[in-house]
Amino acid sequence: MQTAMDASPSLLVLAKAESSRGNFPQALSYIDRSLERVKERFPPKLQEAHLTRGDILARMGRNDEAEHEFRAEIADFPADPRAYSSLVMLQATEGRLDDGTKTIFEAIKASPGPHTYAVVAETLKALGDDRGAMFWVQQGLAHYPQNGELRELPGRLAKTRLN
Repeated sequence: MQTAMDASPSLLVLAKAESSRGNFPQALSYIDRSLERVKERFPPKLQEAHLTRGDILARMGRNDEAEHEFRAEIADFPADPRAYSSLVMLQATEGRLDDGTKTIFEAIKASPGPHTYAVVAETLKALGDDRGAMFWVQQGLAHYPQNGELRELPGRLAKTRLN
């Protein structure tokens, strides 16, 4: 990292590694250092930085800060459905189902591609909402009937149910 012109991506990788180990304080330290370096960029953005920080904060029970980070990722990269998915998960765990529904519609509006429909369906499946997941699969297939990811999704979601 000392020889890299921009160490922020390396610090992001280290933050993810420490987070996966459950070492959230160290992960937060790495991601904060990464975001400090990102401020020197033009534009000052690094995809997944705010998403990763939000995930770490959510795992630490710091939900308000996590939501702020997910929204920052959405503001920087509105076409990437992952931060919307994380925000929906956070909102659902807090019992804010109406907010989660609103976030889903924001994701579809910002990035109405087939992958977004798949991410939404997988998020709802992970939350235990099988009917909601299938609704969004069907919505995606109505717009993208030949898309392979969407066409295989009902079978994959059904397998998940068996596990």
